[in-house]
Amino acid sequence: DTERFRPADRLEARRRLGLPADRPVVVCVASFYGHHGRELLESAAREAGVLLVLVGTGGPGREDLRCEGRVEHERVPDYLAAADLCAYVLKAPHPRFGFSPLKLYEYMASGRAVVAATDLGEIREFIRSRGVGEAVENAMQNMKYRFEIAAPFEVVEQNATEVVEGTLVWTFGYE
Repeated sequence: DTERFRPADRLEARRRLGLPADRPVVVCVASFYGHHGRELLESAAREAGVLLVLVGTGGPGREDLRCEGRVEHERVPDYLAAADLCAYVLKAPHPRFGFSPLKLYEYMASGRAVVAATDLGEIREFIRSRGVGEAVENAMQNMKYRFEIAAPFEVVEQNATEVVEGTLVWTFGYE
């Protein structure tokens, strides 16, 4: 849905959500079942020194973690706009596990770089081949790497938006 999920002003979104303007923010939107690897994500964010915002799960926060709980779908674009990176962590629970990378597409439509840690090679290849972020099997290595480099995310964010608009939007015409 590129009407709802599109690039937006990062600082304005942070102001609306009460997030700091001067700190790297990583957002992950998920239902946070066991296969979403929340523990890997929290560990990686802590090691990288970023503020991790989890949308879709509650729980106690701390200096480096903010748990937003479930939010209305209409509010999710604000969280994505506020992010420096959007995280996608998924461990396949069994070999025939089916998945939908919808969150990944929403991240990309929002023009945000993706940092992914997954044992699903299809997702890693998709992210790498389209230049929309970084994808490895080790979440800590991946997130730390993205924040230690000096290069801005503008190219990656532009690639993400172009991939969604050029290949992933379904447009139907009815007469």
